[in-house]
Amino acid sequence: MMRFQLKPLTVALSLALAMPLVGQAADHSLTQVSHDSQLGVSKLNFVVSLDWDLAKPPSGFDRNYVYNSLRQFARSLYTMTEGLHKIGTVYVYDKSQFLKRADIQFMNKQGRAQASVSGWKRRSNEIEIFTFDAGAEEPESIEDIGKTLAHEIGHYGYGFLDEYAEKGKKSSTDLGNPLESDTPRNTIMNDHLKFTTLSTSSDYADSTTQKTAQWRVYQLSAWEALIQNPANDGETAAGYGGPIRTWFEAFRTLKQAPTAESLKKPTGGDDELQVVYMNEGSLMVLAINQNLTLEQLNAAKQSAKGAVDALNNKAQVAVLAYPDFVSNPVQILTLVGGNRDTIQAAIDGIQQSAVNNDPTQALNAALTIIKDARNPATTPSVLLLSTNAAVDAATVQNYRQESVAINPVVISTDADRQAQRLAARTQAAAGDKVLLGALAGQTGGRYAVANNNSETAQAASQLVDEAEGEAVAIINDDGVDQVTPGEPFTLTTLIGSADQGATLRFTAYWDPKDPVEFSLQTPGGQLITPDRLPPEVRYEADGDGASASYAISPQFAGRDGLWLSKVAARQTTADGVFQDVTATPSALDADIVTTGGSKEDTRPMHTEISVDGPLQVIQSTVRLEIYDEDGNPVQTDLVAHDDGIAPDVSANDGVYTVKVADFLKSDREYELVARVSNPNNAAQFSTSGRRVQGTDAPPVPVGPFQRTTSIWVMNETAPEPTPITGGGGCVLTPNAPFDPLFPALSIGACWYLIRRRQSR
Repeated sequence: MMRFQLKPLTVALSLALAMPLVGQAADHSLTQVSHDSQLGVSKLNFVVSLDWDLAKPPSGFDRNYVYNSLRQFARSLYTMTEGLHKIGTVYVYDKSQFLKRADIQFMNKQGRAQASVSGWKRRSNEIEIFTFDAGAEEPESIEDIGKTLAHEIGHYGYGFLDEYAEKGKKSSTDLGNPLESDTPRNTIMNDHLKFTTLSTSSDYADSTTQKTAQWRVYQLSAWEALIQNPANDGETAAGYGGPIRTWFEAFRTLKQAPTAESLKKPTGGDDELQVVYMNEGSLMVLAINQNLTLEQLNAAKQSAKGAVDALNNKAQVAVLAYPDFVSNPVQILTLVGGNRDTIQAAIDGIQQSAVNNDPTQALNAALTIIKDARNPATTPSVLLLSTNAAVDAATVQNYRQESVAINPVVISTDADRQAQRLAARTQAAAGDKVLLGALAGQTGGRYAVANNNSETAQAASQLVDEAEGEAVAIINDDGVDQVTPGEPFTLTTLIGSADQGATLRFTAYWDPKDPVEFSLQTPGGQLITPDRLPPEVRYEADGDGASASYAISPQFAGRDGLWLSKVAARQTTADGVFQDVTATPSALDADIVTTGGSKEDTRPMHTEISVDGPLQVIQSTVRLEIYDEDGNPVQTDLVAHDDGIAPDVSANDGVYTVKVADFLKSDREYELVARVSNPNNAAQFSTSGRRVQGTDAPPVPVGPFQRTTSIWVMNETAPEPTPITGGGGCVLTPNAPFDPLFPALSIGACWYLIRRRQSR
């Protein structure tokens, strides 16, 4: 089946930056590192998300607990890096805000601390820390939490593997797994409660001591690996450090690694620690290009007004209409609560302009507004509504320096889309410009392309959700090119135990000129329409008549099972219709990244789909679909595996891998769509595969669920692929049974992961 798209969506990748279009830095713009070249010391800023409410904290887990844990973290990190790395500002969100994009997920429950190896500046990578150790009745002490974080930053920040022996583990195909026969080293990567330093060459002076996960992967001590250019890491480091390991500035200048005798073991290092509790809402500048067609401008204005509706009352918003800046009366950040009508009236007043310019000037002006009014406890971003364009490359550095995310929505039409994309790519290829997609990725933002009014409004609303850090997951989505009378477009969605406690939202989008009706049927057969609403269901319709949604309360009886959402037409629609189903809040999520296929990482491109909630979910069924930039299917049923067989790195760690390089031509854009489900109820929450000390906790069944995630990529290093014959894209194995609930079509993209509508 052909992947449905209202118009062929394209994502412009920066040829100058040469990277897949994915989020950066634990996917949050506030994660940063700054280096003092005179002192030779770097300062790291982290983002933490707590899963509890600091205004009403559980006993013992108040701000003092958080601050003092982070203070011990700063001290331990300072000692282990010989004073070359210090903790600067730690931005702390609570109530799970930005949980999926934080460096550190802090959960008030039992669990084993873990970290993604070489996760710094990589989407879908993080540290997970728990207030209670697995099986413990008493909470972890502040000192133990801080020291544990230092151990985990060894994995997450520096790419180290463990240096302890894992009792009971006789063998493993994963080189990164500690074994019972290993020879533990007296280092923080062995026991962080006893030791404070990293391993040196003397720890591996002879073959009898060269038996740790760290040595098997790198054939180097931690300090030797820390100062080495990741490009020179050995072949066994692929998938752990390799070309993705961060080479921090503070360690690049060291001519040789410290020895055991030269270690100074400095103390302190918490003097620059600042903990900022992010409780002041978001700052958002809406930048609207006036050099659009009248229809495009009206869509941009309507979408900007919808964005204002979707913002939290505590948010502050400013509006920039460019290039005619003086025509816009809202160029100061204004509190949304109580001022929505005023802000939206200003948006209505924006007029077309015949002047054609790129968004650089507007982005510079937006950054100035944010810098002048910024409070450290606010989360800043820019929502840009424009056509396809390339902007000055300096914009990336300016925004990264100020930790501000840019979220562009490219408004395109059939007539101009191809020409605009070509012109923008040509500019970017010259070297001093970057495309909006790369601009978003490099600043920790998201990027969307919209080809009609409803898509523009949809994308703007989604990016507001991203900017405010809502914990929303896409359960299902699908679409059709046309709906005819008597043949409604029906989407079948499985709701299971994994979605308990979440508000479900069934949303349909259509062209406002098309007369359609949107209804639901519950698993028990109950029909829900706008005029037949149970008390636990809320119906919301956009003012422009382009979309509507049903919000299903967690208290709705009989939620589990198959739901049917239907869009019926009284006459054949002129345009396509699509639907999505989301859960809010949702800890269970899927995410997708690619490795390889870029000029920086020339390995053949493969895709990694992580499934967690927040513990890893193993034994899921994960399929991957590939579509070209015009929406045509390239492969529609590849199976991703979590079996530890290359290219998958580690078995049963909740990361499912499949090679995609063979299907991607060079210099073309592709959408990779992952479908995750549990058709045989085999999926489990698991601690297996975690590279930490301790005993694995028993797995826990997940229950029925569906999730969808996707990403746009360009395989820059691909040769012309060899044609694949004999079976096409349908791959079924004993580990991947056919799942009739898998939707065959999708409209999602990675920046569409978070979706929400709000009524006011």
